[in-house]
Amino acid sequence: QSHEDAEVARHRILDKVEKWVRDKKYTLNKSVKIVTTWGLIHQWHAYIAKGLCDALGAKTVLDASAGWGDRLTGFLASTSVQNIILCDPRPEAASAYRRQHKDVCSEKTLQIVTSSAQEGLRTVMLPQDRVDLCLTSPPYGNLELYPDNPGSTEQVHASCRGNEQYLHHFAFPVLDQQIRMLGTTGVIALNVCDNEDRVVMICQRILDYMEMKQPKMEFVGTLIMTQQGDNDEPIYMWCHKGQGDRVRAAILPQAVAVAATKKPVARPGEKRRR
Repeated sequence: QSHEDAEVARHRILDKVEKWVRDKKYTLNKSVKIVTTWGLIHQWHAYIAKGLCDALGAKTVLDASAGWGDRLTGFLASTSVQNIILCDPRPEAASAYRRQHKDVCSEKTLQIVTSSAQEGLRTVMLPQDRVDLCLTSPPYGNLELYPDNPGSTEQVHASCRGNEQYLHHFAFPVLDQQIRMLGTTGVIALNVCDNEDRVVMICQRILDYMEMKQPKMEFVGTLIMTQQGDNDEPIYMWCHKGQGDRVRAAILPQAVAVAATKKPVARPGEKRRR
């Protein structure tokens, strides 16, 4: 494509994201849910990532489990984001992220760490103001499935057997690294989910860990994403002590609801394609 063609494509993408917001593809209701009409899509919706970034005015964002790049799309469309940090163990994913960044002619800085999050985040070059938003959806225990690289020992399902290994060798260390990288007004937003059919029960353990082991952090609330089929998934949010009211005030006017309850959400179903 010529630069002019790429610029037209970039604006077409941005216009579509803005239309999603205007048409309220996600809405606020009494059940405190984000509702999407896209029934065939079972992954992250870019406009949720964009909405959180813009509402919080996040300049530097981190996705510690970047997956297929759906949250990256929201970061690229955000009007506030300037610096993007992604982590994923698959080299082919890094190539895809760079193409995604190039295809929209983005001038945002893009830093990619190609290793496991618990190790790779230690090597990240942080800007002076550190990270404003850590937004990620890591593998839910053994529900991770990358069909293009099923045997990789870097993937969580291969390196962590059972809930205890997942929590102590992956989830808790990654949370610790995100807290270390977080700026004074930064927010951690974590989408994880229990799965009773596959005996993945991690949500309450993560909530308890943050409350008991991270006393300098404050629980902001839970965003509930609802897709067609009643597949509710939580996004748990934390910030530094004393910042909770500011964060809730920033998010609520953007038609994203925050519930002040710590309620794990469990869902049955097949393995999750990330």
